[in-house]
This record gives sequence, C-alpha cells and structure tokens, in this order.
Amino acid sequence: MDNKNPPTKSEKLSPRELLERYRFTGKLTPSLRSAVCEAVRHGTPARTALKAFGLDDQTIRNWEKWAESKEKGSKYGEFSSELGRAWNEWVHYVASLGEKHIEKDARVWSTTIQALLPDEYGKKDETTVTFELGPVLAEIARQVSSGALDAQWKELPSGNPDPSLPGSQEQKV
Repeated sequence: MDNKNPPTKSEKLSPRELLERYRFTGKLTPSLRSAVCEAVRHGTPARTALKAFGLDDQTIRNWEKWAESKEKGSKYGEFSSELGRAWNEWVHYVASLGEKHIEKDARVWSTTIQALLPDEYGKKDETTVTFELGPVLAEIARQVSSGALDAQWKELPSGNPDPSLPGSQEQKV
C-alpha cells in the first residue's frame, strides 16, 4: 500500500489508517490537501481537520499568515480558498437537508441547524434597533393639540376597572 495515494473505492481504511496515511510530514502535499478538504466537506471544521492530521497551532498560524501575505507563493492561499469552498459545500449540504425535514418538525430542524452552524443560523444575543423619536413625538404632540386623541379616548369602551383613570365608571352591585 502506497503511503501517499488516496484509498481506492474497494480499499476500506480505518480512521487510524487514514490518519497514518496522511499524517503531516512537514509539507503541504497534494494528498494532505485532498484529505483535509475531504474531512471539511464532511463537516469537520478546518482547524480541527488540520490538527487531526498532525499540524500544530504554530504551523496552522504560519500557513494562515502565508496564505494572506503570499510570502511563500500561492499554494497556501489556494489551499485556504479550497478549504473555504469545501466548508461552503458542507454548509450547503446541511442547509439543503432542512427542506426535507422542516415539514416534519420545524423546531427540531431549527435547533439542529443553529447548533451545527451557529455563525450562519444561530440566535444572536443582542439586537440593537435605532430609530428617531423626533417625528413620532411631533405626531403625538400634533394629535394632542388638535384634540384628536380626546376623540379617540371617548370612543374607547367605558367600564375601566381602575376608578382613578378618566372615563372610569364604578359599577354598583
């Protein structure tokens, strides 16, 4: 068995054998690229896949730096792009599963997709809404000064349970 060739369809390898076959040797080889991208296409985050194949944090940081700076040529940038495409394929696959499952139970699917892809589909903790109160306050002031609110108030049903409020009527038993 050649240590750098991908397994054939008839050849079944255990996870341990796969890791040994593609274990990091210090270089970004075509077989390592292929194996890492395949793991990412099946849902393993890129950093986790790289670590599983033997890369340490410093090597990963170096490769990321070289991908951005093109200091060591284009192969690291191309690999980074390839990883991004592989991840997007997995995201698309997972999202497409929702079409089948959402009809059965939308809540289960919603929870699942949020857990799998929190950046894309997760709940956001904070939402800030900004609007200008000036026009709203100006409209309220106009309606108060014109008496329009008084007319609307009189149209409300009587029998307000709080006797201290205007328009309230006490009910006698």
